[in-house]
Amino acid sequence: MTSHRPYRPGMPRDKAIAILRQFRGTQFDAHYADIFIALGEAGKLDHVMGHSDESIPLQSCPMCGPTLVITRENNEGDHLYCRNCSGGFTLKKQDANLVAVPTGKQGQAVDLEPEVDSALIARTVRAAVEALPIADLMKAALMPLGAAR
Repeated sequence: MTSHRPYRPGMPRDKAIAILRQFRGTQFDAHYADIFIALGEAGKLDHVMGHSDESIPLQSCPMCGPTLVITRENNEGDHLYCRNCSGGFTLKKQDANLVAVPTGKQGQAVDLEPEVDSALIARTVRAAVEALPIADLMKAALMPLGAAR
């Protein structure tokens, strides 16, 4: 609810929490709603709200609104395009962040193709593996292939 979507901007934390409370036990599982409400009220989700990746603020296309994809691997001077309206942007350093500045150009079909953020996927998998108890990793390493079913 707090993430930007092509059809609407992300909503503030307090509004999302109010919706979780309102539909707790009907639209949302009560147990998980309680967990998200507690985490939200404690500010434990703020680091991901409004960000495409931790510490990378979401940015929207000024022409049509959808979120522009900026990754950790992007640098000042890189070009990117809105996947919805094909508007072109150049990344400029502003304070500690990269900001998408419109170029007035339109992207071609090749510029608009989705890109896999392999680095983000690798970081996520690495973090998940590091969070596993070492005993489970050792058991899995010793288990014959196909035996984990």
